Amino acid sequence: MANDAVNRELTQQEQDVIRRYLLDELLEPEKEQVEQKLLADASYFEHLLIAEDELIDAYIKGQLAGEERKKFSRHFLKVPELRQDVKFARALHQRAAEHEQRASSRAAFKFPDRNKSLFVRFFQTPAVGFAMAAALIAAISVAVWLGAQNRQLRSAVEQLQAQSSPAPPTQDLASQLRNAQERENSLNAQLRQAEAERTQAEQKLKDTLERMPQQSAERNVNSTLVPAVLLALGGDRESGEQTRIPKPSTTRINLQIELPAKEHLSYSAELKTVDGRRLLTKNNLPFTMTPTGLRISFIVNTKLLPPDDYQVVLSGKDSNGSKVLGAYPFRISR
Repeated sequence: MANDAVNRELTQQEQDVIRRYLLDELLEPEKEQVEQKLLADASYFEHLLIAEDELIDAYIKGQLAGEERKKFSRHFLKVPELRQDVKFARALHQRAAEHEQRASSRAAFKFPDRNKSLFVRFFQTPAVGFAMAAALIAAISVAVWLGAQNRQLRSAVEQLQAQSSPAPPTQDLASQLRNAQERENSLNAQLRQAEAERTQAEQKLKDTLERMPQQSAERNVNSTLVPAVLLALGGDRESGEQTRIPKPSTTRINLQIELPAKEHLSYSAELKTVDGRRLLTKNNLPFTMTPTGLRISFIVNTKLLPPDDYQVVLSGKDSNGSKVLGAYPFRISR
């Protein structure tokens, strides 16, 4: 049984092994050890996704040495999905450079480095991310402009008050002051509205960034060419209704399960033989939302699946505890 996923920092040696794995520099026994860790440790798998993104970024920026660049081109660019990621990252890098060049010509207004990094990661999401970031930038620009207008208006009011004599103000001066005060109140209301819009945009940005690990996990499941099979609920081998799968030719297979809606905080699955012997358990399974509901991915090493009958028992966990949601039988053909 695999251990529960634990968030932890990797040693430098483990990080070097992951980088060599992605560049196809490991021997077969070492590759198998890495893949076993990926199956058993969700935190290790997340570190692999981060290392993959860092390699793509280094390639785009020309930071890979000659031999590493050759290995990257030979191993990464032969996979269509990863090749699309590289093209997307290159276009994003060019767009970010153009944006920074335009921003440098304006007033010296900078985002803190932490927020800037959030924007860069956010721009790696689909087109909705770009639209949300543009809305946030527009809201901040409006807030800055309104702040400047407010300061100018306050200065004008102070000058009018300084120029007035100790005698009671004339009707024209009083009218000007009232108009100026009304304009200041209007600008303050617009400023408060802009602040509220900025807060709302920041919350949407935060929500989108929280969904990115799930999207990243789904993207990387597809980019590493792991075949996916959708399992059906129920059925048995006597009736012939179980899902039949040809003997896989890859080292891993993605067993997928669809649910009509996300009704639990997290999901786990157990791989069992037909006589109930447990082969593998994984918690906090990655999932994606689909037009029809929820699709859960359960990646299994094919060495655990010689030709035979098996079943995947899916469970959901919420504040009340864990609950079995169903059994999904399948057969590996010879």
